[in-house]
Amino acid sequence: MTGRTKRAVSLRAVLAVAVLAGGLAGAAVAAPVYATKEAFTAAVSGKSLSSTTKKNKPIVVHYLPGGSGDLTIGGDKPQSLTWTFKGDVLCTTVKAWSFTECNKVVLTSPTAADFIDAKSGQLNNTYTIH
Repeated sequence: MTGRTKRAVSLRAVLAVAVLAGGLAGAAVAAPVYATKEAFTAAVSGKSLSSTTKKNKPIVVHYLPGGSGDLTIGGDKPQSLTWTFKGDVLCTTVKAWSFTECNKVVLTSPTAADFIDAKSGQLNNTYTIH
């Protein structure tokens, strides 16, 4: 082998190891841990969850123990809500708006939660818990 051929073979070997290492590192990423009813209630009960809508309006939600609460968007009047858990899926209903949304909740920190659409797996919103 010439020097050029040896360098090409060495480069291919280094690239192959790098690709393999990246593939293994990617495989090691843990799946999200979805909150149970108990974990969700402990994290948010008596607190406010705040974020913004897709139209950039502020949203504040209060989940109370026992499956009730309220939701406010922008300067609108707060609306009563009910919530239930089935396994790791939280379903929130606002009857006044004929609205129900079901999410899997990932408590990403003591002050943040991701609400992930239970069917599509897409992120619906990230809330600050305070």
